[in-house]
Amino acid sequence: LERLGITHILSCSATDPAPPIARLRTAGAASLDAIMQRSWGEDQAQPIIHQLGECCDFIADCLTVPTRRVLVVCKTGATLSVACVAAYLVSRKGWSLKQAVEYLESQRDVNIGVSLKSQLELWESLTKPNSDDAKLPGDEAEETSACDEDLQELPPLSL
Repeated sequence: LERLGITHILSCSATDPAPPIARLRTAGAASLDAIMQRSWGEDQAQPIIHQLGECCDFIADCLTVPTRRVLVVCKTGATLSVACVAAYLVSRKGWSLKQAVEYLESQRDVNIGVSLKSQLELWESLTKPNSDDAKLPGDEAEETSACDEDLQELPPLSL
């Protein structure tokens, strides 16, 4: 964690919770500032949407300081942690869910099942205004370039 500069951990696993922060600091992660624990099992049908806002806030608060890095983890590293990062990209960076999932798939193995994806689609509809009717010609190109700029800012995923 120290070598990667991880200062915050968002753990999305009930079966493998993050160790207490004091123990991690003693084990060599002196720069660790905060841990958020979500006690979710690996069942993708469980409701997580009601906690995505807190998860996105945690990630956003961490990233307000350029030297901070957040590690988002779950048991498999391919389901709930990916869903949290996708929710963050949708609600905080303005990406479409499709853009977020495609980006995450380009970085690692992703396993977002139908139930989890439907929650993320609902999240997208709740956090992004439905502006299809209000789009002007050329708006789509601007959205893509904003997404490309965000990609430049994101470090490679190390989930």
